[in-house]
Amino acid sequence: MRVSPFVSRLFAYDDLKKTIIENKNKDAFALEKFIKSREFNSANHDEMSRVSINFPLNISLYHNLRYHKYLFKSSTPRDQIFKSDFIIFFLHYQPESTTLPDGGVFVSQFEALKVLSKLCESLNFKLVVRDHPATVRFFNKNWRSKYFVDKIKNIGKNVVFDDYRKSNVEILKKCKAVATITGTVINEGLVNGIPVITFGDHPFHGWRGKSIVQFKGSFDRLISSFKIALQLKKDEIIKETKNYLSFASKKSFGGDFLGIEKDSQISILWFNRHKAFKDYINSIDNEN
Repeated sequence: MRVSPFVSRLFAYDDLKKTIIENKNKDAFALEKFIKSREFNSANHDEMSRVSINFPLNISLYHNLRYHKYLFKSSTPRDQIFKSDFIIFFLHYQPESTTLPDGGVFVSQFEALKVLSKLCESLNFKLVVRDHPATVRFFNKNWRSKYFVDKIKNIGKNVVFDDYRKSNVEILKKCKAVATITGTVINEGLVNGIPVITFGDHPFHGWRGKSIVQFKGSFDRLISSFKIALQLKKDEIIKETKNYLSFASKKSFGGDFLGIEKDSQISILWFNRHKAFKDYINSIDNEN
């Protein structure tokens, strides 16, 4: 079983044949509701810092606030960012399966950022880096180090940090492309007509469109594929995305879409993925 673009559903994948196994159960799936939840005009993508209390607070509070202050100090004002064309990279929370094992060699996000910095340099773009919301909540232990920020900034002169306190909608609307290892921001980008660059085993299995540019080791191929993606019109990207999601909703196993907040709960995520596995096993039993 492999992840799909829908948190509530999984693909059954044949590794030998390199194909997605058909789901013959024609249960309805709330696809339009899922797509609407990812569109900028309907979803709440306010990623400003939230409070998440962990105890004891003494050491946690000190390091957390220290990281907040340094990250804010290291960010570039958006009016300066918007003066240039740019690609935005959304950092992954780690450790997490989206980078280990799904990221492959790009479990180190620095390696992906190096490739993107080189791409941006060749196109005279900026590379904007945005931290994961889970690492910028006050009073929790998920902070990163100052060294982590400095190491990213030192990748290239064209690499800048976005202000983590601001909503991600505005910067997504302005960017030329979204970049991620395998993150769910792929959905937000494609549903809103923005091309995406990926580096790992992303959940859009069976994708045949041109608006996802998958880096597979060849920099020349990355540049040529990305230039093609940049020529796509917004409506073209949205159309091929909806066509793929329609295909994926019928191929995948599991529960219906329950909304962003409910889908984010671990218990419901566990339940739906267990259901997906059970549905697939039942389909095999029924065939036999």
